Amino acid sequence: MYTVEGCPPSDHYTIAQIGGSIVPGTTDIGNHGDDTVTTIALPFSYTLYDQTFTSINLSSNGNAQFTTTDTTFTNQCLPWTTHNYTIYPYWDDLYLVNSGFGIFTSISGTAPNRIFNIEWRAQYFPGSGSANFELRLYEGQTRFDVIYGTVTNGNTSATAGVQKNDTAFDQYFCNGAGHACYWRAKLHPDTVQSVTNAYGIAKRDGNCYRDCDRHGYTATARRQRQLLRQRQLPQPRRPLRLLPPQRLLRRRGLLSSPRPRPTPPAPTVRLADRLISN
Repeated sequence: MYTVEGCPPSDHYTIAQIGGSIVPGTTDIGNHGDDTVTTIALPFSYTLYDQTFTSINLSSNGNAQFTTTDTTFTNQCLPWTTHNYTIYPYWDDLYLVNSGFGIFTSISGTAPNRIFNIEWRAQYFPGSGSANFELRLYEGQTRFDVIYGTVTNGNTSATAGVQKNDTAFDQYFCNGAGHACYWRAKLHPDTVQSVTNAYGIAKRDGNCYRDCDRHGYTATARRQRQLLRQRQLPQPRRPLRLLPPQRLLRRRGLLSSPRPRPTPPAPTVRLADRLISN
């Protein structure tokens, strides 16, 4: 499975692998055909990239289209031209005709943090193997997850990814090239906190995206660090060191240096004492 998270520019997603299991769908949307598309209403408004939708067109061939209703069964690597705003959980030549197969939905959680689960229970045309996977849409977020169950053919003949238009798309795998069948997608980070180091340079804490290096610094922060090394930025002040009052006054010339102590005279030995000791 995978998750997608985005960073500037806003027309791309960042894809990451996650763990999890399918939440079984409980509502049958009625798609039990071969090369068929069924339109259903969403339980909440969902934003993909920069557009908000209230319905979704679910293909028996494993894709979710928001603006088109194409039944094409032969997958291709992205982009799929003229098919704007489409999520591809597992686009392949799938088959939902036999008993027990279809597309099923369910809702997890409560408003305003619901998750809409869309589960495909499919076979490969003309009715062999198993392709079980799920698309999860998150309320109030642009994030979505894709969870895989048993997928007999793996990624050998399928396409996975997300597409805004013919030039803005992010592919996870296609016809054997790419990653295994586990990913998540999120367009914008939900919560990205910042911390400040000793030199006042912002560093990303927690999730780090494409604009961060392996240490978690953004490009701006890296430039600040470079200038700092070249002493083009003011150095942080050293902490103050407290001095005893007498030393502080003496340093400011308000107290003269202490007089040297006189050397005590050597003890005198009387002749009588020397005779006694002998």
